[in-house]
Amino acid sequence: MMDLETIKYLNSKAGRKAKKDHKEPLTFTTEIMNTLCLDNIEPISTIPDLGNHAPKGWKRFDLGKIKDQFRYSHKIYNDDNSGYGAFFVDQGFGSENEPAMTIGQFIHSISQLWNNPNVSNNKKLGYGIVEAGQFQVKIGVFQPA
Repeated sequence: MMDLETIKYLNSKAGRKAKKDHKEPLTFTTEIMNTLCLDNIEPISTIPDLGNHAPKGWKRFDLGKIKDQFRYSHKIYNDDNSGYGAFFVDQGFGSENEPAMTIGQFIHSISQLWNNPNVSNNKKLGYGIVEAGQFQVKIGVFQPA
């Protein structure tokens, strides 16, 4: 198990690499969303690791403000990542009763955000790993700046 200092170091390192490589958050199309709803999880495997880097032209979306609108709101952490909130997602085969979202719960949460009429530009939101641990990741939401 990684300690907090190691996670912070790796997050910072990922941020520097993302900046150097000009990585941007992954945005979804209608076709990709339909693919995810058919239990094909391949598209989410390409969510980039942005670490602590906010790419030019993007800013963090405040997921914490709408946290209570999600079915799995108890698995959205809003007390970290500069207070913007992030989906806490298991990287492997976690079960639904664990603190982190399963892949299926994460896909359901993305779908809820994608279909939320109260979120402006919800179809233009991007997703990126903002913190990675040994078994889970925190996936932040980004919006065009």
